[in-house]
Amino acid sequence: MRSRIEKWLAEYSKILIFKGSNPEFFEAVCSKIFQNAESDRTLFITTDYAGEYKNVNVKAVGEKGIHEILELYYMYEFSDRLQIISSDGRFGTLFNYVGTGVLTFDEAIEAFLY
Repeated sequence: MRSRIEKWLAEYSKILIFKGSNPEFFEAVCSKIFQNAESDRTLFITTDYAGEYKNVNVKAVGEKGIHEILELYYMYEFSDRLQIISSDGRFGTLFNYVGTGVLTFDEAIEAFLY
């Protein structure tokens, strides 16, 4: 897995890992980025939704693959170009702001992208 991550980091300017996140959020982020001219420089990694997209920049790696990526990332925190989007409750997230009404769904997407 480490060699795949190194290859992806060399090839893409940003890698977004979606772990247990809301499918609606995943779809909205993908749609927004695919409209951008830089979309070919962003890789989306997910466990669940890749089959719905015909874009080569969306890859499914399965639960085991996500676990290996996160294990490496948390151990070394080796790149600021790798972002993890998760709805697990350990840390405050944009999902919490949407859930409590502080942000709208669209505002959360904009905040995430910029």
